Amino acid sequence: MVQAVAALGVPKTLRVELAVAAPGRRPGLTGSGLLLVNPPWVLEAELREALPWLAQRLGDTDPAWRLDWLVG
Repeated sequence: MVQAVAALGVPKTLRVELAVAAPGRRPGLTGSGLLLVNPPWVLEAELREALPWLAQRLGDTDPAWRLDWLVG
């Protein structure tokens, strides 16, 4: 899905993902993500600060996060 959205070339598309455990380490949903089109200009900086904190506090084993621009 992410590749298909990136191929559309819509400007200012930001990807945000948070996983509290590695896939398959426990049953159920271990992560989630958002694709944001034209997010508020301060959101990227706020998320860069919040995501590591959230991953550390919510994660049990191998938490991870991702924040990047699919289309700048």
